Amino acid sequence: MNIDLNGAAYHVRDHGTGESVVVLLHGWPDDGDLWRHQVPVLVDAGYRVITPDLLGFGQSERHPDVQRYTGASLAADLLMMLDEMGIARCHLAAHDWGAVAGWEMVASAPDRFASYAALSVGHSGALFDLDHGKLSNLWYFLLAQTEPARELFAANDGAFMRFYLASHPQGGAIVDRMVAEPDYLEATRRIELAHPVGDILLAALTGQLPEPVTVAVPTLGLWGGQDELMWRPQIADSERFMEAQWRFEQIDEAGHWLMLDQPDKTADLLREWIEQHV
Repeated sequence: MNIDLNGAAYHVRDHGTGESVVVLLHGWPDDGDLWRHQVPVLVDAGYRVITPDLLGFGQSERHPDVQRYTGASLAADLLMMLDEMGIARCHLAAHDWGAVAGWEMVASAPDRFASYAALSVGHSGALFDLDHGKLSNLWYFLLAQTEPARELFAANDGAFMRFYLASHPQGGAIVDRMVAEPDYLEATRRIELAHPVGDILLAALTGQLPEPVTVAVPTLGLWGGQDELMWRPQIADSERFMEAQWRFEQIDEAGHWLMLDQPDKTADLLREWIEQHV
């Protein structure tokens, strides 16, 4: 179904009929179908599971305004989604850019969430607590902000994106869509353009970032031991910004897309965490 959220159409999948609700947020370059292995496990465990497509992704509106794609804006939209669907409180799990929005949601509206699980991406305070090792992992985010990025990502049948997404189990099919639908590639880039990493790094290094907001929702951090895109400390060190229970788990056999690389292990960890906080 489609839901209008702050003037933009979001595509939302609604699974199961349980009284306790779990919301699963995908990241770049995916859509809500990313969670297809975990949804049946959670539904069978008695939960109602909501999997929206983030703005610009999947079947949601390809809104042209880049500012609609900031973590804060997406969080506001998704909190409105809960209101529109009559969900007063739920469990939240989020991956990649979805986790950026997820951290915003649990920080700004902790009373709405019984638990949170952040996959691959940690609290912004840890994400931009920089050293040289972390800086070396930010090359793609800086490249994505440059003028040639749009042409680079589409050139030669998406050759660059095929290289960058080589570890994604469905990376080839995703790039095929980006090549076939240039406006879709541009829409998925807006979430990166909405977060100008160079400006954020400058603010971090000059002490101008706002004080990190602590999180009062029990949080599970999940990271794949073979993740080539995000570095371990930025999620493992998120404990420093917690006012509630924190647990960190590393799935050694998984890369960045844990829910696809190790679907059963990821589903079990999510289900166990949620069951502890019903």
